[in-house]
Amino acid sequence: MKFAFFNTANAVRTHLTKTVKDACKSFDQALETYGIEASHPNVDLSEQRLSATTEMLLEMPTSDKVACIEAVMQKMDLNDAEEVANMAFYQLALKKDISSYPSNFAEIASNAMVILQEHNKPNIVYNLAKCLGTYRPGTTATIMPINRMPFGLLEYQIQFFSCTNTSQVAVAQFVLLFSLFINQ
Repeated sequence: MKFAFFNTANAVRTHLTKTVKDACKSFDQALETYGIEASHPNVDLSEQRLSATTEMLLEMPTSDKVACIEAVMQKMDLNDAEEVANMAFYQLALKKDISSYPSNFAEIASNAMVILQEHNKPNIVYNLAKCLGTYRPGTTATIMPINRMPFGLLEYQIQFFSCTNTSQVAVAQFVLLFSLFINQ
């Protein structure tokens, strides 16, 4: 049962009180018993729909949530899909307490993968993430050790080529150490 929008929330309460006062002890019980949807005039309907949709998604099993999000993203244009992916990665970064997260990471990473693919190159974006984000079996060390070579060389090269201004280029510690040994 749905009621047309009344002028005020009080008008809804008054109508319900007169109609169902003997069957239900409270306004909230009447809403629940009769499946009535009532909205407050000061609340935006899109906000109510979003809240209801969010609650519904949270109650679903994970596989169903993923299927719903996938179905929606398939129907989005590329710009909307990139915006959603950026937001999803941003939320994941917040949950993992990552402080150096760029808000457009998903877009940049996927653009890099497209460029690599167009030039018939392997997906080194994924490979680098795999090397840094995967632990060797039975240890706490990542596949690529970050405290020794070749990480320092890769780090310097990546930071060098990602600079947009020469003032951002810093001399790596290993270059300074190397120059000390050569000068002796």
